[in-house]
Amino acid sequence: MIERIIGADNRNDLKVACRAFDRVFRAGRYWVPQWYRTSHPIAYWDVFSHPPATPRYFGGVGAIEMWWSDPVKAAKAEQAK
Repeated sequence: MIERIIGADNRNDLKVACRAFDRVFRAGRYWVPQWYRTSHPIAYWDVFSHPPATPRYFGGVGAIEMWWSDPVKAAKAEQAK
């Protein structure tokens, strides 16, 4: 697809090739690193809680229904700022 973008003869061909590349690239969820590191840290606030075990007949994903804000963890995260 890159070769087709580079070899485009006119503006219309370039636009079509770029849009096709964009659709494929976004659908693939590729990760393009900006630099090289042996590890990639992730920062997040640990302010949510969830039950230790899911309910017996729970059929959902669990992200919205099973998580809630924990005021103790939120206070701890606020102190760490």
